[in-house]
Amino acid sequence: MLRPVTRFDAYCGKTAAIFIYSAANLAAAFLVCFVLTFIFQTKSQNHLEAFAFYFTGLLPVAVTIAFSAFISGLTKSSIASMLILIVSYIIMSAASLLSTAFAAVTFTNYLDFHKFIFASGLPLLSALNAALLLISSGVAFFICGFLLFNRRDV
Repeated sequence: MLRPVTRFDAYCGKTAAIFIYSAANLAAAFLVCFVLTFIFQTKSQNHLEAFAFYFTGLLPVAVTIAFSAFISGLTKSSIASMLILIVSYIIMSAASLLSTAFAAVTFTNYLDFHKFIFASGLPLLSALNAALLLISSGVAFFICGFLLFNRRDV
């Protein structure tokens, strides 16, 4: 508690706290759905597959958190950050609808990542490509966000 914390540790701690909170929300949503299937006795749902859907949702959540941390480093206002996030998401989604070349490289196109893994008939290489694109986008946003955080005055 008395040792100074590096700026990298502080940035990692802030983003990890948001990720842990998001993961806890996903876990709570899974548990609620799990309990409700027993209350309403739906037998058609595979619980292991549902858990896998929620678990694979953690990767797009992590990329979205890294993107938001990067955008919040660009502005000093939380309202401006939220506005930029919403507008950039709309622009990326619209551009991916208009251009297939842009759709292949934008991370917003892969936010439903679980569909790439569990879709029948989809090649394994497409799922691996989506995972690698999400991971590389997340790493790039994390690095850019840290560089902005590191240059900021304390």
